[in-house]
Amino acid sequence: KEGLLDACWAGPGQLALVSGDSVVRFSDLADDDNFILALADVPGMEDHSSDKLAGLAYHKEKGLLAASSREGRVVVWQKRSAPADSPEKAWEAIPPVKLDSAAQHMAWSSRDAILSVCTGTSLALLPQTVLKRCMDGSWGLLQAEPSRFHLEHEGGSVLQFTVPIRAVGCAMHQGRIAVWSGCEVLVF
Repeated sequence: KEGLLDACWAGPGQLALVSGDSVVRFSDLADDDNFILALADVPGMEDHSSDKLAGLAYHKEKGLLAASSREGRVVVWQKRSAPADSPEKAWEAIPPVKLDSAAQHMAWSSRDAILSVCTGTSLALLPQTVLKRCMDGSWGLLQAEPSRFHLEHEGGSVLQFTVPIRAVGCAMHQGRIAVWSGCEVLVF
């Protein structure tokens, strides 16, 4: 509709393109094939069908494709293995992140899976977060967000708490909880 807004290589021979609508178009030059990734198929985008994609960024080592939207959302797909006859099934969508305004520029860190997103008013750093969980006896600890946890007992009791760090791991043993980042350990 508006012409090409952004393009990037998203794997060997795979050119990803966005043109102001709700899909990422892929031209697979190696296999002479085309396919799309649609916003409608992304968990959390069901109520945002009018949103349009405007930018792309690809992390080659991690197989992560980020797409920014005009309404200030960033959607990331992670590349997995898929049948050769269905290349679109190789891309698994992660729920979107909402920013204060639309992205003007996106770039992945060369070392880690951290996406920098520059909007007209701010810079957001979006690290890939793998949520952790652990158990000890009849207790379970579940990381709900990078700094928020749920402690649950098999009897149904639930305690929610936050920590002042971006946690990358957790453990429980004999009534103690340990939560840690890359440089700090908290023990409760």
